[in-house]
This record gives sequence, structure tokens and C-alpha cells, in this order.
Amino acid sequence: MTDPVVSPTPCADGRSAFRWLLQALACIASACVPSSEAPTTSGTVSTVLWQLSASPKASIGVIEGDQRQQLVRVTAAWKHADGRIIVLDGGRSSMSFYDSVGGYLYSVGRRGVGPGEFERLVSAWPYRADSIALFDFMRQRLSVFDGAGRFARSFGNPIRYERAPGMMPAESCCAITGSFTDGTLFGHAPDHIPVEVGPPRYGVASVFTVSADGAVASRIGAFESRLYSYDPSAPSHVRHYEGAYSFRYVAVGDTLFGSNGQTPALLAIRRAIPGVDTLRLPGEPKPFTGEVQAAFEHALREDYTLRGRRAYEGSLESNLPHQYAPTVPRFTALMSSRDGQLWLQQWTPRAGRHAAPVEFHVFSTAASQLATITFPAGSRLLWAGMGQVILLERDSLDVQYVRLYDVVAPLPLGR
Repeated sequence: MTDPVVSPTPCADGRSAFRWLLQALACIASACVPSSEAPTTSGTVSTVLWQLSASPKASIGVIEGDQRQQLVRVTAAWKHADGRIIVLDGGRSSMSFYDSVGGYLYSVGRRGVGPGEFERLVSAWPYRADSIALFDFMRQRLSVFDGAGRFARSFGNPIRYERAPGMMPAESCCAITGSFTDGTLFGHAPDHIPVEVGPPRYGVASVFTVSADGAVASRIGAFESRLYSYDPSAPSHVRHYEGAYSFRYVAVGDTLFGSNGQTPALLAIRRAIPGVDTLRLPGEPKPFTGEVQAAFEHALREDYTLRGRRAYEGSLESNLPHQYAPTVPRFTALMSSRDGQLWLQQWTPRAGRHAAPVEFHVFSTAASQLATITFPAGSRLLWAGMGQVILLERDSLDVQYVRLYDVVAPLPLGR
């Protein structure tokens, strides 16, 4: 029996053929569990605005000087249970430990192929008890360290991509991205991208669990991902729609929450209960109007003029969208906090551009909005929990800083 392809919303016009294809690829008779048959919860809207402390409680990173404080390419950071700040630097192929105010303690790891060595570190997170898990994408290897940074064990990623007829992979291989409370890991294979002639179609994301010893990978399900259209003039014969994102997912406890950001709902994939719950987010989808498209392209042109090839590949014209999704994304990034909350990054026409602030909406696992918080322009949220956040920030010279802030007392919106 295969896994269901879960669609957060009914198909739009022209997509019924692809719906049939998805069902044929991932379902056998009654094995499919449409999300429309799952319980639905409507979220509520928050009236609370959270704010950052005026200055960081800890700051890591320097322009020059102490090399132990210099950051190259930060991919993850979090506050450990004992107050230490742990930073994963993919540019150095290492993990560094700092005290609660950002003072350097020590580093572990280096570039290489042996135990405790890495080629392309893309993610790391607190593992069961006080351990740490790190995933090396190039080596397709997960490594586990104890809380002090001592290497314990590693294993190869058992997730495999199996190409389906009429599909191509979105990237080279697979990833392990997190873990449940019992130590079971989870990850995904590359999206299936539809490349045959047909109407606009969604790619398919397959999500897996991985046993704690790395011996077994089991597919949880397949979910609608990015929206594509067939275009024989494109190198791969398909083009994605601007505003369409891949399937994003995070864990809270033993439940995965995910969505492609196009629909007014999150999917809750609970390990203990078969099937998928649909959690409706507050508000209604907004169309990608000509006015919104114009604002998006204006922001892109402005940003390209300022940053050019430091941030973009190719000419300005090659970066302008060919087509837009029917509705603007409900969010562009999805994270979970140490407190068990869901943090959704708000999409705007200027999102990701120079001087554009970063806004997150904070939700409970029942999709009730708890608060809204805005971060400095150009920053990236790396971790949240216990009334604090860790941001990755850059200065005008593109120097990276990892900074810990308090989230100050909530204020009513409008004050």
C-alpha cells in the first residue's frame, strides 16, 4: 500500500488531469485519504504585537580580529538548554560553542570525509537528551555529537529518490532535516517536477521518517509542492510560478506541520493518529493582482541595482518572473519554536529585498494566531524559544552576525 498524495485545496480549473496523475502515482484504491475528510480547525487572529529588545543579549561575529568570532556561512544556530549558543558554520565545516553572552568557548569539526568531518553542512538541531544532530548534504551523512561536542556516531542517509514517469528531480538528492521526541528522524527526497505536456501542475514532495539508527526510511506521504507550467522553450521544459513555494514542514512534538504556502491551511501529520488534519489559517487567500506584480518587480529591480551579482545570477531580465501564481503566498518560511509554537514568515512584494523588514506571525498548533513580530531588514530567524530569538544579521559589507535578543512584553496592536 502506498502513501496518499494530500492536496490542501480542491484543484483549480485545468488541474483535474494532474490530480488524476497524482492519485495514480501515489494511491492504490482506498489507500488515499483526502484531506477534505480530515477534521478542520479555523484559526483566530491575534491582536498582540511582540517586539525585540533594543539591543542584543549576545552578539557573535566580527569584521576583523579574533578569527574564532568570524563567521563565514552560518546555516543554523540555537540556544542550548544550559544557556550556551551553538552555531553551525557551513563555510568552516564546523560547529562552534559560545557562552550565554557570545564569548567563544571552542569548536568541533573540520572539512574532510572522516568521522566528525564534513563537506557541506546544511543543518543541525538539538537531538534527544542533550545531543546534537548534524546533516552533511554532500556526504549524505547524519552525525550525532554529545552535548559537549564529542563525536558519537554517524550513518548514511537511507532516503532514496525513485523517479516517476513524466517527472524529474528538483535537486540532486535527499535530506534529513529534523527529529521527533523519541529520536526518530525525518526528511525528504527531491520533489517530483512534472515535465510532460499538460496543464499547470504541482510538483510532489515526499516526506519520510528515518529510524534513529539510520537503518530504515519509511515514507509518510506525498504532498503538493511548487506550481509549474509546461514550457518547451525552458531548459527543463517547465517553469515555476513566481510566488509558488515547495512544501515546507516542521515538527512540534510528534506531529509534522506543513504546507506549500499557497493554501489557507496547514496540514498536521500526526504519528499517533492515521490520516492528516487540516488546520485553516485566519483570513482568505489574496489574488496576485497586476498591482502586486508591479510592486514585486519594482522591488526586484531596485534590489538588483543595489546588490547585482552579489545576490543574483544572470541579468536583471533573466530574474524577472515569466508568470505568477494565482494567489500570493500565505507564508515564505515555516519554523517551530522551542515552546511548541509555529512561526510563519509573512510574504510581501518586498520580501527578501534590500531594506525590507522581516515579519513573522506566531501561531499555536491549533492554528490560532498568538502574535506578530517584525525583525530588522535583511535578517533571518534561526531559533526562537523561551521569550528569546536568535537572528542572523549582515552589515553593509555583508559580514555575518549571530545575535540573541529578548522578546519584550507584548503590546496591543495600534499603540
